[in-house]
Amino acid sequence: MAKIKLLPENVINKIAAGEVVERPASVVKELVENSLDAQANSISVVVKHGGRELIRVADNGEGMDRKDAESSLKRHATSKIDSLEDIYQVRSFGFRGEALPSIAAVSRFSLLTRRAESESGTEIKVVGGSAEFIREAGMAAGTTVEVNHLFFNTPARRKFLRTERAELIAIIDILTTFSLGNPATDFKLIKDDKLHGEYPACMSLGERIAQVHDKEIVEGLIPLEFNTTEVKISGFIVDPGVSRVNRTGQYFFINNRPIKSPALSFALQQGYGEMLPHRRYPFAVLFFDIESSRVDVNVHPNKKEVRVAKERDIQKFLMETIRVTLHTQKKFPPVRLETIKKESGDLTNKYGGGTDHVSCFESNRFPALNRVNEGITEMLCPEKSKESVALREADNFKILTFDDQSEAATTRIIGQYRATYIIAEIDGKLLIIDQHAAHERIMYEKILDTLMSADFPSQRQLIPITFSLDYREQEILEEYLPMLEQIGFGINSLGRNTYSLDSTPDFLDLEDPKHLILDFVHDAIEGHGPRIVEDKKKRIAANIACKSKSVKGASYLLPEKMEHLVKSLFQTKQPFTCPHGRPTCITLTNEDLEKQFGRR
Repeated sequence: MAKIKLLPENVINKIAAGEVVERPASVVKELVENSLDAQANSISVVVKHGGRELIRVADNGEGMDRKDAESSLKRHATSKIDSLEDIYQVRSFGFRGEALPSIAAVSRFSLLTRRAESESGTEIKVVGGSAEFIREAGMAAGTTVEVNHLFFNTPARRKFLRTERAELIAIIDILTTFSLGNPATDFKLIKDDKLHGEYPACMSLGERIAQVHDKEIVEGLIPLEFNTTEVKISGFIVDPGVSRVNRTGQYFFINNRPIKSPALSFALQQGYGEMLPHRRYPFAVLFFDIESSRVDVNVHPNKKEVRVAKERDIQKFLMETIRVTLHTQKKFPPVRLETIKKESGDLTNKYGGGTDHVSCFESNRFPALNRVNEGITEMLCPEKSKESVALREADNFKILTFDDQSEAATTRIIGQYRATYIIAEIDGKLLIIDQHAAHERIMYEKILDTLMSADFPSQRQLIPITFSLDYREQEILEEYLPMLEQIGFGINSLGRNTYSLDSTPDFLDLEDPKHLILDFVHDAIEGHGPRIVEDKKKRIAANIACKSKSVKGASYLLPEKMEHLVKSLFQTKQPFTCPHGRPTCITLTNEDLEKQFGRR
């Protein structure tokens, strides 16, 4: 008896749907691409429950007659290509002929469409890949596709969907990207029967960016232009002073197709060079018009990736164009002068030079910080120290005993390397501690403990700080707003996409609260957000700990302050990593050193 057999058509379609339809946002992407290919200049997207229950995409494009409507639901039926060679010249978004039948195979699907010259339209209803009816219908010219109960017949796929808000954010991301790539098209998003977002058609890319993003980005926009016979680059980058904590503000389009490209992102970063602060990333909306024969779009059914021949040449063009543009525009990062209190005593003489000292907290001004930080305030304030301990001889070192769960471990502080690493000896091992990561771990656990149990006191802003968010960022802020308020942030909606920051936690007195909030929102977008409340609180605590006055690298500390930092670190629940997973310390045994010196 033969073991190999052909699969039924409905099973084949469901398997294919697994590659094309990953989540509700995948459905929106495929349907919006079809609308744009049909020359629509107005596209409306309706979703309910994050797209789980309903996705409806309506456009005013060319529409289809009855025969084309029926053919569109058959696998590998397309109007975009006729032969294999056409794949290497295709400029449309779709061409594989898989999207509609794949979507129809895993949903309750209906298609309404009419060409402008036809007297009536066509309506097709499909349930789980099986056609229920096809009939004439009255409607305006264009196409409307309605997808109900996505994955109703594949429960294993449905249970892996994220929260309604997370799925909605992914849909907003899709619409935001397509709106930037198609400024002349009107986009509208209706969520649960209410208008949630709108991008009216406009005349230019700059105007579209102003619709989507805040004033700070718009004011920092720098036009970019590069032309050769095979490659054209156009779009906008921003002033180096306007940066983000990650790459969520980078949009790349190759032949008008939105793509994800680590290679182009790297080239963008290299173009800015040292103009950007460490671990900050630029905002950019860039279009690459490349000869079609050099672009392979047939990499994956979801069409998110493309291959480009001689990609390194394009990287070089982009890097050089950015460098020239920034210097021509004279867009250099702003200089910020801050008053920093020096520690008492002549630290230049004690530590061999340098004036980059850690600033001090005044306990009478920040009582809330003392409650959160306990002994950390004293660690950073040399004014409160009884005596300055110089690094002289070994017998002057103090021996610290930590409350280890297993057995007491004795540690002595040896010194500080490059004002960034604390060198200590513990149980015969050499201990090298990253002072910033260590203090970040300490602050993280203090903030998290308070966040889990009580509210932080806050201080009012003399002048409220206003800022704008795009629709995706607004969803993230609304999700985390109750916990941010518990920490001490006072954030109010002023309507549309504008917010005011009226109060901040006491311990953020010298920080920029607006950029801290924006960095947190962008970080949450990239991480897609945790699902449970405890993980959300951990995310907030980790971000605040990283930004809020933690001991930085290149900060000179007095010996007794180093002792206190090390002691506090080993009293935390997890002393060996910072909240982001970086190690706080490394150890070298005597055996390790002897091997390095060839003693064994």
